[in-house]
Amino acid sequence: MKSFNSIAAGLITASIAISVNAAFSDLLSTALHSAAARALLFSLMMAACCLAMLLLSANSRLKLAIPGLDEPALVILAALAASSFLHLSTLHATPARMLTTLLLSNALTAVFAGVAFLLAARFRAGQLARCLPFPVLAAFMASSGLLLIVFGLSISAAHNLSISQPASWHLSGAERMQLGWGLGFGLLLLLCMRKVDHPAMLSALLALACLLGPAASPAQATAASLPPLELAQPAWSAIMAALPSMAAAAVMAMLGSTSNIMALDQAQHAGADLNHELRINGIACLGSALLAGPPVSVMLSDSLLAGSMGARRWPLAITFVTCGMLAIWQQQLMLRLIQPFVLGGVLVYFGLELLSQWLRRWAALCRAERGILLASMLVFLVVNVMAGIAVGLMLSALLFCYRASQASLLRTIALLPGNPITGEQGLLKVELSGQLYFGSASRLYAQLQAEIHQHLPAAGKVELCLRHASLDSSAMQALHRLRLWCEQQGHLLQLSCHEATMAGQLRRWGMTVQTESPRLLPSHDEAVHQRARTASTPPRFMHLLQTGRK
Repeated sequence: MKSFNSIAAGLITASIAISVNAAFSDLLSTALHSAAARALLFSLMMAACCLAMLLLSANSRLKLAIPGLDEPALVILAALAASSFLHLSTLHATPARMLTTLLLSNALTAVFAGVAFLLAARFRAGQLARCLPFPVLAAFMASSGLLLIVFGLSISAAHNLSISQPASWHLSGAERMQLGWGLGFGLLLLLCMRKVDHPAMLSALLALACLLGPAASPAQATAASLPPLELAQPAWSAIMAALPSMAAAAVMAMLGSTSNIMALDQAQHAGADLNHELRINGIACLGSALLAGPPVSVMLSDSLLAGSMGARRWPLAITFVTCGMLAIWQQQLMLRLIQPFVLGGVLVYFGLELLSQWLRRWAALCRAERGILLASMLVFLVVNVMAGIAVGLMLSALLFCYRASQASLLRTIALLPGNPITGEQGLLKVELSGQLYFGSASRLYAQLQAEIHQHLPAAGKVELCLRHASLDSSAMQALHRLRLWCEQQGHLLQLSCHEATMAGQLRRWGMTVQTESPRLLPSHDEAVHQRARTASTPPRFMHLLQTGRK
């Protein structure tokens, strides 16, 4: 029974991979305006998936992991192919040169992704994938989903559509009909997969659409009779100009696959080593680069669905690879069987899934994070992916600095009045807690000025405890300004910290520092109860004459 389930899961996942690879090969060939390149791209993508399946099955420590082409990376590569076609058209480049440039771009992106995986595994930095701010990652994924929808509609209508060019949406009656078929099939896939969450549903709908859909267009039917392809010298200028976008696609592929691996390991309770899985995924990307294929990554949904069927690793892998080799052998028949509206509907479905998945948390985001998400999406769609990521990171950094500047770092404030009889001076002890960086240093300076002016009598002493605080040079400059102000007011400022390095830096700023931290409150016969406040609440003021001592 388990062998039957494994074979069934292999057939289903292979059919999904065949349809997705056919859709992306059609997308890239459409971007190059070369229908003859479709079969070659499809064969290379299927070979890359089969090689990745064998590598993961032999070396992965996950219970079940199914690879596939990385969709966000392919979105970037499709946009690069379209822009490269426009650039090379002005240079009167031949179709062979355009195809060679595209294949080399795919291979370089896969190499960059493989190197990123291997470096993350070498330095055990896989957990850094979660350091990217959520609004930036959500903007990238949602933008990729929106572009997938546009690409799917372009394939369905056999007409290049663009978000930034409204004139490209003026379609003829036949093109509108084909676009409606693709959009309707994508929505049908989405609704059926939401109602019946079973791996066989997608394969069944694809088979029915291929058998019962409208007939193929004459251009599609004669695609098999096109002349054979030739390769030529690549356009190195276009490749060098696209290197930043390739690197961005590789990094995003690494981040997405890392998240999928961690989620899959948690769902399967496998206890796998994340760095080992990153290393295997990097080797798979390098293998895909040898085949001039795009980056590959672990597919979370396919792996979970196959695991729910009780599939085993090697029977599923053998079935998957066998179906992939048959699809490569009968590539012309396979591509003629899958109609353009089916390919477009598949991309529309995956685009809607990405868009809904990453915008699902919209209500949970604050207003500033929504602004970051929308701004990053706009720049990504209008300019390019690197500019979108850069704008998102810059806005996230500004938001972080603003929030840090609003946090109160005064943990506790205690006032010990002076004694005129014994000649003791008043003492104000302040304990700081949190990260005192450039965002909050100026606000702390103003707060301490107000507290000293309000509570400490003339010729008093101020003692700042930095036991629970971390500082940068901006904070040290603010403390230096506070020392100068205290000297002008006739007060003495003294700092206490337990780190020798921090103490040395403060002394170089001219501060008086005690290396060992004293107690926050002075010792008395009676016990003075005091509760420390968190950084988000106002500090507690304690006047020791009001505690009822003897």
